Amino acid sequence: MQPKLASCQGNGDISG
Repeated sequence: MQPKLASCQGNGDISG
């Protein structure tokens, strides 16, 4: 879980 970009809902995951 890395806060890269605002993915999905601030999950910080690369799942979408």
